Amino acid sequence: MITWLTGHEVVEVMADMTTVIKTRYKPLHDMETFSSKLVKADDTQPVKIQTEDCAVLLLRLDNGARGAVTLSQVSASRKNYFWWEVSGFIASLRWEQEDPNTLWIGHRDRPNEVLVKDPALMHPQARPAAGYPGGHAEGNECLF
Repeated sequence: MITWLTGHEVVEVMADMTTVIKTRYKPLHDMETFSSKLVKADDTQPVKIQTEDCAVLLLRLDNGARGAVTLSQVSASRKNYFWWEVSGFIASLRWEQEDPNTLWIGHRDRPNEVLVKDPALMHPQARPAAGYPGGHAEGNECLF
């Protein structure tokens, strides 16, 4: 994904991964999707978690640029939140999964922009990533 966004390869990684929530509670009976918030403590059993649920990575790219990645399954109210930002000296880009059809472009020397997805205006190499014409909502397709 980093190479796809920046055109540069990751050459070094330093990662710190941990388990924040060491015990979770599994329902004792089948549950309907999204009904887990209605479960009472008496209807669950504790399960010890053996995998990480949070990671922070520092990256070094082949051109000397630095990057940071945070992965979390425990951030309150961010169930499946995914975003990326490329911060540069002249301009920056930010995209958020919760608003997948817009790209924020920050500039140093002129007003910032919000670009709405329109495949007709996309670079030919990027166009295949857009499955629908402009104005149609679509989910993100993970490219890593």
